[in-house]
Amino acid sequence: MRIKKIEVIGFKSFADREVVVLDDHVTAVIGPNGCGKSNIVDAIRWCLGEQRAKHLRGGGMADVIFAGSSTRGPAGMAEVTITFESEGDGPSAFHQFAEIAVSRRLYRDGTSEYLINKVPCRLRDINDMLAGTGISAKSGYSIIEQGRVGELVTSKPETRRKVIDEAAGITKFKQQKVQATRKIDQTRQNLLRVTDVIGELEGRLGSLKRQAQKAERYKRYRTELRDLELWHASHKLLELRATARVLERRRSELEEQVEDLRNESATREARHEAERVALREAESKLQHEQQRLYDLENRIQLIEQDRRFKLQEQDGLRRSAEQSRAEKEAVERSLESLEAEHKEVEAQRAELGADDEGGEGLEARCETLEAELNDLALRLRHEREALERTRGERGRVSSRSASLEATLLSRAESIEELRERVETMGAELGELEASDDSDDNRLQEAQRTLTEAGERVGELRERRVLLDRERSELREQLRSAEVEVETARKELLRARSRLQSLEEIQSRYQACHGGVQVVMEQREQLAEIGAELSAAAGLGGSASGGAGASFMPSPGADLGDAPKPATQIHGIMADYINAPAHLEAAVSAMLGDRLQGVVVDGPVAGASGVELLKRLEEGRTTFLPKDSGGVGWAQPSAAGKPIAWSDPSAP
Repeated sequence: MRIKKIEVIGFKSFADREVVVLDDHVTAVIGPNGCGKSNIVDAIRWCLGEQRAKHLRGGGMADVIFAGSSTRGPAGMAEVTITFESEGDGPSAFHQFAEIAVSRRLYRDGTSEYLINKVPCRLRDINDMLAGTGISAKSGYSIIEQGRVGELVTSKPETRRKVIDEAAGITKFKQQKVQATRKIDQTRQNLLRVTDVIGELEGRLGSLKRQAQKAERYKRYRTELRDLELWHASHKLLELRATARVLERRRSELEEQVEDLRNESATREARHEAERVALREAESKLQHEQQRLYDLENRIQLIEQDRRFKLQEQDGLRRSAEQSRAEKEAVERSLESLEAEHKEVEAQRAELGADDEGGEGLEARCETLEAELNDLALRLRHEREALERTRGERGRVSSRSASLEATLLSRAESIEELRERVETMGAELGELEASDDSDDNRLQEAQRTLTEAGERVGELRERRVLLDRERSELREQLRSAEVEVETARKELLRARSRLQSLEEIQSRYQACHGGVQVVMEQREQLAEIGAELSAAAGLGGSASGGAGASFMPSPGADLGDAPKPATQIHGIMADYINAPAHLEAAVSAMLGDRLQGVVVDGPVAGASGVELLKRLEEGRTTFLPKDSGGVGWAQPSAAGKPIAWSDPSAP
């Protein structure tokens, strides 16, 4: 790998982007002092990962960013990119790239970035890529500055050895060795910690075993408690259901009674309502008749008052007629006297007319008489007019009197009729009052009955409220009981499923050692091995017999009827032990793994099982023969009794 070009932006004195191309003809960079020759070397060192500012001729890492000048401001970041030309001697991971660009950026806020081919990476990735190539910020010979040669010549052998190792390319492997050693040390520390943890766990194992046994006992007690609770809940549910049925029947009876009472009350209400309607009709009729009676009485009084007024008016008219008649007679008498006087005056006038020699006294008297005559004529005329008026008034009074007499006669007849009707209505009123009294009595009796029925209905309503409350309470109890039953049913289903799984585990002996499971599953192969062992030992009898047992065919018997050797397995030792519940833990702790011993017919079956486990390499187990030659295994006793041994040779 060789440097192809260097791209600098904002680094120290390079404010703008500058690209330095290093082709095959470039061997040195020359220029006056202060033109930036050393800054190019510092850019290479900084881009390769230099972290020490003093090696970059600065007081801090921010000094590498362009600080500005009199004509332009400071830069916000510094970036240097070194492009390497790969000739096949680079890292294996970058062989497919013809060029490898390593970049570093630094911002004013202190943020730093590393990139390989414009892909963000870590400084460690750059160091790993350049390890063994001699190109590194820490390399002792890739960048040789002023005075460096003298330092190498006068340095210690260890320092020169590092430079030589780096030049030889073995520094990379030393670093890998150091990293591997560090990982080994960390692994050893982890192993020590694991060992300590295992020691602590082993110390706790005993207590954990005891806790596990306590947990098993707790599970068993909890199962028993759950069974008892289920039993109690089922009995309680049955009791509540029976009570609910009784209360339901009682409630139905009471509802029927309430319905009957309601119907009876409705019937009575209808009857009372009909009676009330009839009573209201009678009252309205009575009021109507009373109103008619009052109207008739008022009319009678008015008619009597009118009759009295008419009588008084008739009397007045009669008196006025008599007075008019008297006045008429007086007027007629005065008229006759006047006529007589007139005749006398006429006669005197005639006498005076006949006497031509009248005196002034006679003329005066004549004038006086004429004035008197005129007055008498005027009075006569007035009297005649008054007489005519009196006659007209008398005619009118007579006609009015006749009409009044006719009206009085008709009114008298009406009064008689009204009196008859009043008497009839009085009789009817008496009858209505009598019926009203009887209706009042019946109404009072109906009201008493209605009050009693209302009181009874109130009592029944109160009783119904109590029954409804009791029914709601029973429903709540029934609902809670159903919830308990449902919970108990779920618990029972879980218990049944667990029992099935436990029975399946027990039938397959999954809780036992692997050797016991193999023996139980490979019974046919065990029988074949038993037959082979019996044949090898010269036993003609069944492998399930004792050590000295043999099969002797009877004379004339077919040898094909001889029993074939077979190995009989009866289960494990735990199947033959039935201890009380409070002693199960003690028996289990005392016998331990012996409870998993396989019970077989005889020693040959046990030897067959051992041979089977050897062939299959499935561990080991214990075989317990029922028949060992002298001592036999007694049949399992009744449930709840311990197992027993018996000696066949005993008397």
